[in-house]
Amino acid sequence: TNVWNTTTDAHSDNTVYATGKDAEVANWTTFRVTSTDIPSGSTISGIQVDMQLKVGNSGNDAFTVTAALIKGGTAQTGGSQTKTTGSLTSTTESNITLGSTSDLWANTWADTDIVGATTGFGVQLTGTRTAGAGGETIDLDVVTITVTYATAPQVRTGTSTPAITDSATAVKSSVISATETPTITDSA
Repeated sequence: TNVWNTTTDAHSDNTVYATGKDAEVANWTTFRVTSTDIPSGSTISGIQVDMQLKVGNSGNDAFTVTAALIKGGTAQTGGSQTKTTGSLTSTTESNITLGSTSDLWANTWADTDIVGATTGFGVQLTGTRTAGAGGETIDLDVVTITVTYATAPQVRTGTSTPAITDSATAVKSSVISATETPTITDSA
C-alpha cells in the first residue's frame, strides 16, 4: 500500500500538491479534523467533502478517488458509506464535491463524533489508477470538509421578572367638590 506524499500540502489552496504515487490500488491518506465550532447538542444534517484534484504531468493515466469519512477512528467503508469521483484524466485542477449539506453518507452522526472525538474526525482518500500504463500521479491541492448542522433549542429554567416599558402618557383626573349649600323652600 502506497501513501500520499506530503499530505500537509493539501491543507490550503495554493497549487502545492499532496501526491498519490503510481499504484493500481490503494493510495491511502487520512485528513483529520481535531476541532470545530459545532455547538454541543447540535443535530448533524449533512457532510460534504470538497477537493481540488488533477492528474500529474501528461494525463496519460486515469484515476478515481474514493472518500470514506472517519468516525471513532475508523474509516466508514460499509455499504454506501463511501463516495467515488468520476474518472479523472485532466492535468488541470478540477473541483470535486462528494456528499452534500443534506447527505449523512449512510450513517448517523452526533456532534461528539465530530467535535472532541479523541481519534479525530476526517476523511480517508483512496486514489486508484483505472487506465493507463502508470507513471502518473493523482495530485490533491486542497481538501475541505463542511459539516451542516442545526443547533439545539436553548432551554432556560428559573424565574425572571419581565421588564415592562410603559411609553403611554399618564391620564390625570380631578375630583371636583361641591361647596354650595342648597336652599330649601317650604311651601306649606
